[in-house]
Amino acid sequence: MSDNQNAAFENKRQYPRISLDAVADILYQDRHFTFKIMNLSLGGLGLLGQEIIPIGAHIQAIFKLPFHNSLSQLTLNAQVMHTTEFHNQHSVIHHQYIVGVQFESLSAHQKTVIEHYVNQRLLNQAW
Repeated sequence: MSDNQNAAFENKRQYPRISLDAVADILYQDRHFTFKIMNLSLGGLGLLGQEIIPIGAHIQAIFKLPFHNSLSQLTLNAQVMHTTEFHNQHSVIHHQYIVGVQFESLSAHQKTVIEHYVNQRLLNQAW
């Protein structure tokens, strides 16, 4: 993707996105996978894992974020918007996939936890 295409894609985003180094348990069709969370916004997650999950699939993503001096576990319903094979010559894992998911119907609490965490990270980056 060119720089212009990346910029156009980023401008389509509805919410600010932050990089994140965490893991999520992904539930899909009675199967359980562990994915690395690459980024987070109020709209969804960017994930990296070894499993292909098809576009349009409905999943549950389970992960924890700090909230008011503790960890809040979130279990979020999401839909897969894109899946792309990721090639990393420096990794012993040869088949990895970037999976972009969009959250579905966040509760008020889930929205508050994510907004709080993203806003705190953005404020810290500004300093």
